[in-house]
Amino acid sequence: MNGEGNGVAWREDGHVRWEKGISFEKVQKLAKSLPLPYIVHFRIATIGEKIPAMCHPFPVSSDASVATTGKTQGSVLFHNGTWHRWRDLVLEAAIRLSVKIPAGKWSDTRGLAWLTSYYDLGFLEVVDQKTAVLSPTELDLYGVGWEAIGESQGILASNRHFEFKTHNTGYYSGYTGPVPCKNPTCPRRSGLDKDGWCAEHAPERKPLVVVGELEADESVEEDAKFLEIVAGMGGVSASETPFMKALRLFKDGKISKRQFKKAKRAIDRQILQSSVLALTH
Repeated sequence: MNGEGNGVAWREDGHVRWEKGISFEKVQKLAKSLPLPYIVHFRIATIGEKIPAMCHPFPVSSDASVATTGKTQGSVLFHNGTWHRWRDLVLEAAIRLSVKIPAGKWSDTRGLAWLTSYYDLGFLEVVDQKTAVLSPTELDLYGVGWEAIGESQGILASNRHFEFKTHNTGYYSGYTGPVPCKNPTCPRRSGLDKDGWCAEHAPERKPLVVVGELEADESVEEDAKFLEIVAGMGGVSASETPFMKALRLFKDGKISKRQFKKAKRAIDRQILQSSVLALTH
């Protein structure tokens, strides 16, 4: 889903090693043998070019190297998000500290790694970006929203947008190819229904209530009549309002979106009429 570059970092012989700008297949191969803990990054480029050097991680060092492979006795940094102030703060730090800005391409993440090398890890607490820093002895997470996922809850994810398999090309879904069946074990990418299921795994659907074709200029009486139909469907609790019941029936697949809107119009009219009566008596 995030198809603009991958990177991995892990511990080995008292160092942190990294590889980045690698294929998804290489990530899968490494993941089978790497010692825990390790970090994997799947990039959607928002700042910085779409090149291997701009993939994550970056070493937390005075040059914040853009090398695609390497090892360090220090730490490396991964980042999820967009940090717009990075240019200003990099320039300000270089002037205040009288240090040279390293050559090469830059991104907000490289800026974070470079600035952290001078201001230490407390800097990451202050900027409030979602980052992960791996050293030979520590794994530190910053920012809010990390979630435990997977059957064993042994994976920490910076977000869960990869679960939203869509054809969109927006920020949260860089993948533009055909998406697989919604069943996580099914690889089929063709012959799917409008909801994303293949014929084998499509869930049983409850039939919609058929109340006839609805015209664009439906009358008040037709709306009210349909609301009566909705009121007579399914169970109801004493505290359930007509709107909540219509919403529940819609979510349960017992009425269509169009029918839900029809019932809502009738409910809105009832509320408006009650309000007018309250004001005129």
